[in-house]
Amino acid sequence: LKEVNICKVLLTASDYLRTRTSSRVHFEQEFPDDEEIIAPVNVELFEWVIENLWKNALDAMNNIGEIAISVTENENFVFIDLTDTGKGIPKSKFKNVFKPGYTTKLRG
Repeated sequence: LKEVNICKVLLTASDYLRTRTSSRVHFEQEFPDDEEIIAPVNVELFEWVIENLWKNALDAMNNIGEIAISVTENENFVFIDLTDTGKGIPKSKFKNVFKPGYTTKLRG
């Protein structure tokens, strides 16, 4: 793990992903470009997580809609929220969402 500026890593990952995303997807970021929020991360694995969340959001929206990412912090934690305008997960499936291997997709 390395101490890095999470906002800068997210901007880099977002810039990369936006170039590979439909123009019908609007992207919002809710943190200043010049703000430093430092946290210990493995940058490559962290970018991979962001990419997977982004791809899941795109799948849920059928490549049309909005993706928003925000970063906040308090004394002990950094909070990263990635939201989308996709169809969501049925309430009946909420208990299973964080079980390993869970998916709403037929394949993948």
